[in-house]
Amino acid sequence: MWKAVKITEFEQIYENMKNTIDKIFTLYYNHKRGEGMKALINDNDLHRIEQIGTEVLKYGNFKIGFSLKKSDCIEIFSQNNPELIILSADGTHKEIIEYIRRSGKEPVIFLTGSDEQQALEVYKNKCDGFILLDKLSEDAALCMKRFEQLSKRFCRISVVTFGRFDVFVGGKAVDFKNSKAKELLAICVDRMGGEVSMDEAIDKLWPTRDYDERVKRLYRKAVIRLNSLFSEYGEKQFFVSRRGSCCILKDRIDCDYFRFLSDTQKYGLEFKGEYMFNYSWAEQTLARLNKIAAKYGILNDADIQF
Repeated sequence: MWKAVKITEFEQIYENMKNTIDKIFTLYYNHKRGEGMKALINDNDLHRIEQIGTEVLKYGNFKIGFSLKKSDCIEIFSQNNPELIILSADGTHKEIIEYIRRSGKEPVIFLTGSDEQQALEVYKNKCDGFILLDKLSEDAALCMKRFEQLSKRFCRISVVTFGRFDVFVGGKAVDFKNSKAKELLAICVDRMGGEVSMDEAIDKLWPTRDYDERVKRLYRKAVIRLNSLFSEYGEKQFFVSRRGSCCILKDRIDCDYFRFLSDTQKYGLEFKGEYMFNYSWAEQTLARLNKIAAKYGILNDADIQF
């Protein structure tokens, strides 16, 4: 399993467990937004692993595992199925990549090295990018941008917010059955992965009801429905519920709203002046989207409603 440990504990963990290195599965991860995707870093130097892991966390909410030997890397990969793998181009990477290819899984694979000539291994092994250690921050930034593009292959959940709010898993529309559960999910999407408190959710879902135990039970019922629903779809980690709050893991979905905000020039034409029109509370976000669209000249003034 993967457990969280502080980055400063690397070397002590290695000393304590050097005879059972196959049991060392994790370094650390960012707790701020819950679990994200998994990344596996293979290198024979703990300090380099620390540096690479730190760079990776600048660009996403990853749970990061590491290995110091080829055999451990293969074992951790087979048990944890990480979406991102970063391998030292030291010769052992070839066998690891061959094993990954045979598994039928398609993680994003980056190689690292101290010699620019090692970048040729990217093409020889059909990998996705190269990080020159002397240019770690710069190359990591480029590779993580590449990962953001390629990681869409892992997103089975697609969310449509421009117009009516709808959710698809594996290309099929999700049948929520409970309209309030669907609306609660819409609120979480609107918050872009930020936590939604129970108080805020109740205020939007049942604005005319008294804030009492009965309405709290309705909220909890909606949360349970969502947990159960996405467990059935094999996506139980997507929706996260905690005591008094809930959120989504935005890295696990493909969403028109998120695309628009991340690169308005590229995805701006997807926005037609409508946003979750089935929910009145979404009008505030719509106004913000309209202002962005006006700034980029995406909509005519007659199409924009503030």
